[in-house]
Amino acid sequence: AEAGSLAQGGELTAALVLQALASASAQRGFNVEDMGLCFRAEIRAGSTIRRDIWGRFSMDLRRVLEERTLLLAGKQAGWPALRAAWIAALTGPMLVRKGAPRGRGPQAAAGGHA
Repeated sequence: AEAGSLAQGGELTAALVLQALASASAQRGFNVEDMGLCFRAEIRAGSTIRRDIWGRFSMDLRRVLEERTLLLAGKQAGWPALRAAWIAALTGPMLVRKGAPRGRGPQAAAGGHA
């Protein structure tokens, strides 16, 4: 399959996304690993709850795509299933990067008092 196409019945796969990222970064002379990317599942749920739904950030693309699949299945099954999938996504492992600012809000990130 080409990097620009979907695979396995229209599902995004981690291998496909990573292949596309590797190709694009190689064209610009750097490695994907050098970017320190993190990912997050996000789906549109405006017809159900008038907002988008997302999970936690992760550096594990496979986990994020599995979470996305869970959220999409929940959306299709209706509000109770979507709510359960959303709660599962938000209670998953939290990504904490080394050297990340501690505290709350933008003031803490800028070195001020929250």
